[in-house]
Parts: sequence; structure tokens; C-alpha cells
Amino acid sequence: MCQTVITNMLDASFRCDRCSAQAFRMYALLSTDRCPDGELFFCVHHANQYHNALEPLTEFLADESYRLYEGIKDDHWVEGSPVKN
Repeated sequence: MCQTVITNMLDASFRCDRCSAQAFRMYALLSTDRCPDGELFFCVHHANQYHNALEPLTEFLADESYRLYEGIKDDHWVEGSPVKN
């Protein structure tokens, strides 16, 4: 079972393992004989793309995607969209 933890540990030096964009989610993988302890870092786009496949293999997920929305004022919010109006 994957436990999601909201953290503040990923800075701009953490890069997506797929595309090298800034990583906002870190998957801490369960330890197995075939796969010792490891971590995977993803941008939100790739984290969403691979989440269903990774969830059963993940001990916990550090999610900092909330940082993408910091600084957006409520009066500029378009319902259902992370984009400023």
C-alpha cells in the first residue's frame, strides 16, 4: 500500500528521471530481492503517467505538486484549472 506524504524536501536540484524537468514527486520503492531500496523522481506529468504502475511497488510517495500552485491568487483562479485567468 502506497502512503502519500506531503513534504518540503525536493528542491530544484531534484530532476525527473524521465525528462529531466524539476521533480515534484518522489517514489520510495519497496525493497525486494530483485530491486533493493531505491527512489524514483518524476515531474508531475510523468508521475501521473506512471502512477498506477508504480503504486503497488511503492512504500511511500513524497508529493510536492502543491508548490506548482503557490502564489496563484484566488481571484485569478479558473475553476478546474491550475492556470491563471
